[in-house]
Amino acid sequence: MAEGEDNQNIQQEPNEEEEGLKYLGFVQDAASYAVTTFSNVYLYAKDKSGPLKPGVETVEVMVKEKINVSNDEKKVT
Repeated sequence: MAEGEDNQNIQQEPNEEEEGLKYLGFVQDAASYAVTTFSNVYLYAKDKSGPLKPGVETVEVMVKEKINVSNDEKKVT
C-alpha cells in the first residue's frame, strides 16, 4: 500500500507544477498585452498632442537618456 501512495504523490507534484506554469504564462501574456496597449495609447496621444508636441518630444528624449544611463550603470556593476 505504501508504494501506491508514493506513486500518487509523485503524480500529483507535476500537476501542481503545470498549474503554476500555466499561471505564469497568463501573467506574461497579460504583461505583454498591457505594454502593447500602453504603447499604442501613448503613440496616439503623442500624435494628437498638437501644440504640446515639442514638449512631449523633449520629455521623451530626457526619459530615454535616463533609462540608457541607468542600464549602462547596471551593466558596469
